[in-house]
Amino acid sequence: MFEDFDFSILNDPSFKEDAVREEIIAPIIKRLGYTLSGDNKVIRSKPIKHPFCYIGTIKRDINIIPDYLLQVGDKNFFVIDAKAPNENIKDGTNVEQCYSYAIAEIRTPYYALCNGRQISIFQIQKYEPIIIFDIEKIEQNWKLLERHLSPLALTKPHVFDFYPDFGLSILKFNMGNIKTWVFVEVRTNLIMRLDEDNYTFTTLAPFGENEYALTFDFNKTLYQSFLNSIDKDMAVKIDMDLKRAPFNSFLQPNEIAVGIKADVGKKVISNGDEDYLPFSVTEFFKVEFA
Repeated sequence: MFEDFDFSILNDPSFKEDAVREEIIAPIIKRLGYTLSGDNKVIRSKPIKHPFCYIGTIKRDINIIPDYLLQVGDKNFFVIDAKAPNENIKDGTNVEQCYSYAIAEIRTPYYALCNGRQISIFQIQKYEPIIIFDIEKIEQNWKLLERHLSPLALTKPHVFDFYPDFGLSILKFNMGNIKTWVFVEVRTNLIMRLDEDNYTFTTLAPFGENEYALTFDFNKTLYQSFLNSIDKDMAVKIDMDLKRAPFNSFLQPNEIAVGIKADVGKKVISNGDEDYLPFSVTEFFKVEFA
């Protein structure tokens, strides 16, 4: 998502916290699916009524107001604070202040800091960051970031924690020689545009006695085929959603169903927390209901 961003500008002394907010953090939050209104909401510079917190009997002043508060269904989940590129976001005063805010009256289970070069994510029950990576490598780490910050991950983490990846399972079961798979009825409630030419969605499907997560990647040509394979009104909604930030389209369960022919991906993707093997779609077709 930052392929056109010149990271050398981070060395310019004039590139400070406000630039990190607008150029780095804001696009990430939009892509995760947060907006200024609705169920998945981002609130900027949320003030607190009592700018202090207590650690035991010790009163600790809170000297910052983190830049973003993420809410899902009016429940506070995450605060994110922007720092200048030369600021430390792994430990020290910056992390301590953001932690103080998270455990004050806002009470979020997670907090994060970003200096444009890296993003570090903390859980209030743990001392070390649970995630830290370079922003330049955000695409390689996107699934990991989505797993911890997306609305689905914050409200239904079991979706990410307990479902094995079907593509990876194929390799583990030594079934990689079966190149092409046909899925006669695939449903999803989230479709994402990765860039100008690439799209993806993940779904859950039962196979045998277990339920698996499947990821399907496809290009712009196949995207048009996908739209032609579903209800026209739904196709219009999805297309409008994916033409504007955050380039996600959320659907109600069972709103759409589509048939898919896909090849097993050629590369296992690892994000440091999990491995998965996406399917590469070769054809979409309409589902014919009896």
